[in-house]
Amino acid sequence: MVYLPKCERNVPALVVDVKRDQSAGGAIARIKEKGYADWVKGHTGDILLVGINYCKETKEHQYRILHQYIIQAKLYTRE
Repeated sequence: MVYLPKCERNVPALVVDVKRDQSAGGAIARIKEKGYADWVKGHTGDILLVGINYCKETKEHQYRILHQYIIQAKLYTRE
């Protein structure tokens, strides 16, 4: 799922992948492997990659957020 805000809003774009009975890190890896973040390539603001895992047995979820900055056509990341 991709959320791309309107140009005049100063909020980050979101790229979200949800897994079941796997891992939140695996969801982030899938976003990168499948190139889902390419949908927001032209976005000039911050980009958040969000991986969510839901455990069917325990009914709990885990999440991981990777905050990416694009500055002068270079990609810098921090977790």
